[in-house]
Amino acid sequence: MAAGENGAGKVEWRIRITPEEVRARELTACSIARAGRSLRENGCVLLAPALVRHELCVAASERAVADLRLLLQRAARTYPGRDPLRDRIYSAELCNRTDHGRRYDVRIDAALCGPPWREIFDAAREFTRPVLREAAILGDDAGAGRVYTAGCVTSLAGGVAQGFHRDGDEPGCVNVFCPLVNVDAANGPTELIVGSHLWSRQQAAEVAALAEGDSAFAARARVVRASAERGALLLFDFRTLHRGARHPPTLERDEGFDAPARPVLYAVAARPGVVAWDFFDHPSLSP
Repeated sequence: MAAGENGAGKVEWRIRITPEEVRARELTACSIARAGRSLRENGCVLLAPALVRHELCVAASERAVADLRLLLQRAARTYPGRDPLRDRIYSAELCNRTDHGRRYDVRIDAALCGPPWREIFDAAREFTRPVLREAAILGDDAGAGRVYTAGCVTSLAGGVAQGFHRDGDEPGCVNVFCPLVNVDAANGPTELIVGSHLWSRQQAAEVAALAEGDSAFAARARVVRASAERGALLLFDFRTLHRGARHPPTLERDEGFDAPARPVLYAVAARPGVVAWDFFDHPSLSP
């Protein structure tokens, strides 16, 4: 099945939320049912257009870029033999898990953070909790899990595409993404393989391996691209194969801390007892 921006199967994965729902900060029963079914059957759902206020996303985007700049400077001091804009970096505050990926995961404490993070997490929770309960994949009495970890992934122009991967193989974790800028082919949206959360570990690994270096893979697989405006919400099962697409350079050479950035805020909802991977279990960066 061809890749696309909208449906890739029988169940629509992109749910349009009305302005009335956004103003009321409450989804209708119909939207909840459709979104929950997509998350359960497709392994992903995009709630769009923007559900989080524009001014909050702008403030958070500026904060994310400023924080990343400082952390990259600290990383350069901590690892003098490495280039944090090119090499992998692992620390308690910052991770870059792909050489030349220019994609940086910055940890945020969802329980203790202040503005603008707190307001965005609160707004996202209002819209996503009923969807998580409807999907019934997190297993607790409330059905909406707990926030296991949170952060902001920022890619810089010139970054390469990730390989398709799962964030975990066990059921019970859901990623909630909120793009802080408009995301499309110009800055590399998240791509997902619909239904892959239901595959065995071996099948998922085989498909991910087939996708490596195969430019025609998306045209044959059930790949969707989560292009969305800032403030939309993307939910997907940890087991869903996904990747961050290439973030093309806007100039012949985009280098340094000032390259155009694409920050995406995220939180991980997990059922009780589930332990997700912790990429930040490393020493802190130098001051």
